[in-house]
Amino acid sequence: MFTKLFSTERRCEVATGLVIVALFGFGLGGGELVLRVQQLQRFGKAVTVERSENFVVDQATGLLVPRAGAKFGRIQINSLGFRSPEITAQKGPDTLRIAFLGSSTTFDPMVGNDDMWTHVASTHLRRALSGCNVEFVNAGAPGYGSQAIMKRLTEHVLPLDPDIVVVLAGDVANDANELANAMGLTDRPNQRVSMLAKISILWAKIEKSIAVIRLQRAAHSDVGKLELEPNDLAEEFGERLTELVRTANQTNRLVVLLTQASRVKRTQSKRAQTMASTWLYYMPYLSIPTYLELIDAYNGALRIAAEKQRAVVVDAFESVPADFVHFADATHLTKLGDQIVGG
Repeated sequence: MFTKLFSTERRCEVATGLVIVALFGFGLGGGELVLRVQQLQRFGKAVTVERSENFVVDQATGLLVPRAGAKFGRIQINSLGFRSPEITAQKGPDTLRIAFLGSSTTFDPMVGNDDMWTHVASTHLRRALSGCNVEFVNAGAPGYGSQAIMKRLTEHVLPLDPDIVVVLAGDVANDANELANAMGLTDRPNQRVSMLAKISILWAKIEKSIAVIRLQRAAHSDVGKLELEPNDLAEEFGERLTELVRTANQTNRLVVLLTQASRVKRTQSKRAQTMASTWLYYMPYLSIPTYLELIDAYNGALRIAAEKQRAVVVDAFESVPADFVHFADATHLTKLGDQIVGG
């Protein structure tokens, strides 16, 4: 009797264990499937837009630029190599042409072409200017700082004779990374991924989330972090931006400078700032207070450059609620965020 009871209980335990393992496996498999479908919709076969084979090295500038005519996920590149509707190289009569330059926040990889803030802004302007043909080129690309933007402007954008040039120069990350490398802070164990993470998108996200949570615990502390003077970096940025605006404005066209795009705000609580700081994964050597000081310093330098060159400054991202409904991560927008910025 006891033997039968034991064997029955044992069989139940084994069955329960198998069910748990099966459910866990189905859960992982389902999560992996959902993420892979989202990846295909957004970026095609690439895990991220930056790794896409649809970016090629431009021989004239050495820049990584979108491949002309490429289509991957919801991203469509026109025949001139811009993420925009088709236009002719020669501007037609009664046409207002706008050029948008910047990094991945301008390229806007999290949404489809028709939902980009650049597209939304151009659509609103077209409705306001009845009888005028409004065209735009989105010349943004991942990783671009002001120096790359300058090359993109002179080589690819100015030949199209835009009437308005809109620049979102997110140099904070580029400059901080360059300084960190110069200071020898190149070892970032938080970015070392396991073999499983190289295979599974879901597991890679889990590992990244764990790394971010670990970094967030000390996000408000400067202990062991990069020591810098924000105003010194910002002054160099301002000089580059002044030259960029001068180049764009050489034929008296309108130049618009957008302040830094960030989900982290000074008005937030420390907890909210911490939760919004997913950028820590890529810049673990910065504390949140230092990051905010950099944002303020760079925006200050931007305003000085604009005043020198008579450019217009727009705080387009300040009105976007700092949540995951409007921000896909620390700097990239969702469709709802794009509607606010573009409006």
